[in-house]
Parts: sequence; structure tokens; C-alpha cells
Amino acid sequence: MLANGGRKIITVGAYSAQAGLPNAGPYVAANSSVIRLTESMSAELRAHGINVNRVLPGTIDTPEARSAMPGTDPARWVAPQA
Repeated sequence: MLANGGRKIITVGAYSAQAGLPNAGPYVAANSSVIRLTESMSAELRAHGINVNRVLPGTIDTPEARSAMPGTDPARWVAPQA
């Protein structure tokens, strides 16, 4: 990328990883790492024409998510096709 004069890097994390959650320590820690890594890469690479951004979707509405969170209202969850 440096030799080609820049490009774009997009990482995907989890919106919920922006704060600690009960019973989700490893999940939050892993996704928080994606957030901080993206910020560090952005600061390091912007001078080289490499744009680094992150996408943090909310909960994806899947059968697995619904069964893992039975008491949650999925009305605001992200559709998989989105």
C-alpha cells in the first residue's frame, strides 16, 4: 500500500464494544482491540495516503442472536442483508 501511494483499510468491529458489558468480557475486549487498532493505524498511515476507518454495526438479526438474547427486542437490530 505504501508503494502504491495509498489505499483504504476498513475494519469491522462491534458497536457494543465501546463500553463494558456484563458476561461479555472476552467479546468486548476483542472488539475493543479492533477499535483501538483502527485508530492507531489511522494516525500512523494517514500521512502516507492510507485512509483507515471502522464499521461498528449493531446486533445483526440472526437466529443465533435471537436465541442468545431471548428477552431482547430485535426491532432495532440490523438486518443481515443490510
